[in-house]
This record gives sequence, structure tokens and C-alpha cells, in this order.
Amino acid sequence: MEKEVYILSSIRTNNFTDDALQDKVRAVWHTAREKNDGGMLYGIYHNYESDYRGDYTLSVATTSPISDDVLTLPQTKYTTYITSAPHIFDTWESIWQRESEGSINRAYTIDFERYLEDGRVEIFVAFK
Repeated sequence: MEKEVYILSSIRTNNFTDDALQDKVRAVWHTAREKNDGGMLYGIYHNYESDYRGDYTLSVATTSPISDDVLTLPQTKYTTYITSAPHIFDTWESIWQRESEGSINRAYTIDFERYLEDGRVEIFVAFK
């Protein structure tokens, strides 16, 4: 599944300590949508400081080669969760809960969301 994507916009943030998280996430997606030329969009979580409680980089990327900033989504072991845009945060909370309970062991390399044309969102979580 190794795939090159082209980064349109990025932010550094933290889900638990960044008071401006929602505004930053909206802004990064707004910028990316303005730049995108119709390619499939990806939300990519990378450069993890530690686990889900630490800082990380969120990049929004596309399959269209419209940026010089290329990121390769590695071929690795992923668990896939299917959701829809309104339920993405709820799905991530469920993933964090499972991790806290010890039922999943995340790798904290690169995780990503793939936004499908039919409104579904596939969340790929790398695990050890």
C-alpha cells in the first residue's frame, strides 16, 4: 500500500493541551481544500512526540502532484476503521480508549485518514 501523497498544509498540535486545536484543524483543512485540484484527500498524523497524548503533526495531502512536499505512506501493518466525517473524532476517541485498555499496540509512525467520494472515511492506524 506504499503511496506518495502531496502535502497541501500542515500544523503541529496536541489533542489535549492545545487550546486552539479546533481552529488550527479547521484552518489546515480550509487551506488544503483551497489548494486541492480534485485529488483524493488524506489527513496524515506523523512526527509523533510520544503517544496519543503528545504533540504530533497533522498534514492534509492529496493524490494530485500539485506540491513539491511529498510524503510516502509506508506499507506496514494497519488496522482500518470505517467512519464518516461527522464521526471522525468519536472514532479516534474509541481508538485511544482501546489503546488505554491495552487491546491495541500502536506503532506511532504514520497514521492517516483517506476521504472517499461517497462520504466514508477510512482511518488507517499503524500497529506493531
